[in-house]
Amino acid sequence: MAREAPVREIRYRPVMTDEMIDAATRILRSGKYIRSFPLEDSEGKRFEDEFCAYLGAPHAVNVSSGTAALHIALLAVGVRPGDEVITVPNTFSSVADVIILCRAKPVLVDVEPDTYNMNVSLVEAAITPRTKAILPVHMNGHAVDMDPLMEIARRHELKVVEDVCHAAGAAYKGKRLGTIGDAGCFSFVQNKCISVGGEGGMLVTADTRVWELAMMLSNHGRGRRWFDGAKAYHVYRAQQIETVGFNYRQNEVLSAIGRIQLRYLDQWNARRREHAALYAALLSQFRHDLRLPTTRPYATHSMLRYVVQTPQRDALRAHLEAHGVHAMVEYGTPIHLDHAYQPYCGAPEGTFPVTERLAQTILTLPCYQTLEAEDIRYTVGVIRQFYRA
Repeated sequence: MAREAPVREIRYRPVMTDEMIDAATRILRSGKYIRSFPLEDSEGKRFEDEFCAYLGAPHAVNVSSGTAALHIALLAVGVRPGDEVITVPNTFSSVADVIILCRAKPVLVDVEPDTYNMNVSLVEAAITPRTKAILPVHMNGHAVDMDPLMEIARRHELKVVEDVCHAAGAAYKGKRLGTIGDAGCFSFVQNKCISVGGEGGMLVTADTRVWELAMMLSNHGRGRRWFDGAKAYHVYRAQQIETVGFNYRQNEVLSAIGRIQLRYLDQWNARRREHAALYAALLSQFRHDLRLPTTRPYATHSMLRYVVQTPQRDALRAHLEAHGVHAMVEYGTPIHLDHAYQPYCGAPEGTFPVTERLAQTILTLPCYQTLEAEDIRYTVGVIRQFYRA
């Protein structure tokens, strides 16, 4: 018997308007795709300036991905081989990758069961003489409790690099995330609050030394010696590379798209929060075993992801998919149980019980800004059907 087709399909697609396509076309026709001189006028420089103005941050470095931003941020704040960086096990692999690429060691602490964020009360016990930095992840767009975390960091003279990849535009006690620690790192890949039409990222900081080093690291190690040398009359050996660096530059096409999307960021975040409120209202009308997202009083949530918990996660996901609703399981394998990280921060099952339980129960429901209220109603109707059965 043929399977009945879903009534509708609810699946995320990145935002790409005619205005954004026109901006990309304009750059392609200009012939200038790469920004070699960071301080000269360019789409990338303007994106940095506008992003700084939006956040209230003094400095920014526009890079090719959130991973790139995290990597150079750790290096720029002084993480070196043999150091330790405290972070969480319920996150994307790049968080562990960048620590290991610095030849440092990820030290993991468990998370809160409702916000999915770093349990700050566990951090101090994880500090050793080798600890150099703390890397909190603002999971799903909800702020980590930053005041007590920063107090711990300052008392132990540790650096804090915020992972804001889920939380562009979100805030802690009214202060934009990414501006509280020593550096903040953002992702602009297609499933984030800003999606530039490919990979993208941004590092922000109030520390001029961190900014200058991050700028050099992202651009083949080019600093003042290289830029001043470019002006020399005698070119032989005039341009000198300041430090060993990477090619983490963002191209001008995606920077131009990012500038446009930044103007819509608050509107898109607000729309996702409206979707979340509608989910809560509709799901309150019938019996189920879902644990819904919570927002602490100190947080302004980006609601990048609307994550619920249920012991029937896999069955509910299959039911939703069968009815055209694409539901995601994010981070089904915790870092400490993942194959690649066993030599660095592997730990037996049971070491981080909250993370391990979440990995078996969380499910991300559609909440992106392009949805209509009727899409939310349809999704909740499919969920109601599941629990009736």
